[in-house]
Amino acid sequence: MKKSLSVSLVMSLVIGLLALGAAPAYAYTAPNTDIQKILTDTNNARKANGLSPLILSSSLTELAQDWSATQASENRMYHNPSYSREMPSGWSRAAENVAYGYAVNAVVNGWMNSAGHKANILGSFNYIGIGVAYSSNGRPYYTQNFGRYSSNPDPAVPIPAVPTERLSGADRYETAARISQANFAPGVSTVYIASGENFPDALAAGAAAGAGDNPVLLTAKNSLPSSIATELKRLKPQKIIILGGTGVISSTLEKTLSSYSTSGIQRIAGIDRYETAALVSEDYFATAATVYLASGANFPDALSAVPVASVEESPILLVQQNAIPQAALKELQRLKPASIVLLGGDATISGAVATKARTITPNVTRLGGVDRYETSSLISKSEFSGAGKTVYITSGQNFPDALSGGAPAGIKNSPVLLVQGNSLPQATLLELKRLKPSKVIALG
Repeated sequence: MKKSLSVSLVMSLVIGLLALGAAPAYAYTAPNTDIQKILTDTNNARKANGLSPLILSSSLTELAQDWSATQASENRMYHNPSYSREMPSGWSRAAENVAYGYAVNAVVNGWMNSAGHKANILGSFNYIGIGVAYSSNGRPYYTQNFGRYSSNPDPAVPIPAVPTERLSGADRYETAARISQANFAPGVSTVYIASGENFPDALAAGAAAGAGDNPVLLTAKNSLPSSIATELKRLKPQKIIILGGTGVISSTLEKTLSSYSTSGIQRIAGIDRYETAALVSEDYFATAATVYLASGANFPDALSAVPVASVEESPILLVQQNAIPQAALKELQRLKPASIVLLGGDATISGAVATKARTITPNVTRLGGVDRYETSSLISKSEFSGAGKTVYITSGQNFPDALSGGAPAGIKNSPVLLVQGNSLPQATLLELKRLKPSKVIALG
């Protein structure tokens, strides 16, 4: 494929912002993982030269994406003659790189082998926008917009003025009990009991619990927290399903739990978290049109996927970064899904997993942003639309609070979005603005 590069640099005082028009039609935009890859490669080049990483700006990325789309629609590479005027105001230095024809994993190397482009990548900038679009014949067009700003160029997005409720307790166990109490009436068919000390088993069960209109509660290994015991007495479940082996929930506690169910207790446990997730899927899902693959090493991406999977009645299986464990692969072969969705970017689930997944179905897609907050928003956007929904928000830095919230969110056809400490990341704010919720429920 033919490849080419072009470079432009502007240094000036502040120039006013121009409104961007709609981009012309083009074949298709790149997945967010392409943008993430280019950002990673760009910042790795800066790190190798002792420079600070660039911050991905949503405003600059919108500008860059529109210009890549324009180039792709015309099937020719050229600079945006107005990029410096269309950038958010307040910059003291600006530059643009464009290219076409390179593979996404090679374009930054191509720029770095060109003196002018390299100067931009290693320039005195602190923000970047990245755009990738493909022409109708599959040729990729790339744009990088660089800016130096004294403050964040992205406009603040107003938090929607909606009623807010908080479900929290003194600890993770009481929080789980309060989430259950707010959403489930006595007489549920099943209660899933998972370890509150780690995330994998509860996340894997969330989709099955939500699809079956059942809660997930948390416990310590050897003793039942009093808040959970009180909630089990209230729920009077027909059956209790323990998730994980005796290494996470002891046999002594299993005997204690048996007294809270009216018709028996069941344990679903594999040799590891990957097999346990596969066994949960096998226990509940006879078939599935879609299967979600999430990292078994980290929690954020699966948190937001639980309500989506619940609504679609789809399982969540856990995978390693570079491989699909045998238990998960066997379950995929049993389910024979029409589509598989990878959750997170290449750094979380690599292209090797995508390649292996395509041996099950050619329809393999990815929901992955530049960070866990954008990934959460993309997962929400893939399923939920329309105003008036309840939206759940929870910490993207800690897992316990949301472990019990995913199932009821799915039952209520509501998304779970991630927040960062006491702040709302830009991606979360934009998704809240799009959803226009009637109510926001904070978990924890």
